Amino acid sequence: MSGFVSTVSAPPVELHLRDFLDKLCDHSFPPDVQKWYNVDVRSILGDVLIESHDVDPDTGSSLLFCPKSAIYCDPSTTVVHHFPRHLIHCFVDDLRHSPDPSDPNSIFRIEMFSVSPRNEQLSWHRCTERVEDIPGLQAQASRWLDWLNR
Repeated sequence: MSGFVSTVSAPPVELHLRDFLDKLCDHSFPPDVQKWYNVDVRSILGDVLIESHDVDPDTGSSLLFCPKSAIYCDPSTTVVHHFPRHLIHCFVDDLRHSPDPSDPNSIFRIEMFSVSPRNEQLSWHRCTERVEDIPGLQAQASRWLDWLNR
């Protein structure tokens, strides 16, 4: 049959995982962090559908948003923790008018929080000391709340 081209595409699950792993390459993480994600985390995640993700550019840790849960990955401790979505909370703190005494320089903070039965907690947060960063954090909090309320 002339002109027939067969294309094999990756399943959607693989595409979401590949997108996440590709985004990690945008950061200058050490080779051991990249290897941990590409070998160990990739094996652990298997066919898990990743809807979106958030990566901490300073630590290399990440939070993966799945249909019914979040998965926290920390390369410094090589742990992967799973948190069911219904046990996760989101906090948004505008500290411009009432500063937090424990963090007096932060003016805005967002956090995803959960506690598991073994006292292993999720504490994924972003904060800023700069007014111009607030709209970006508000948009990120909006995405988190959208995911939580689906």
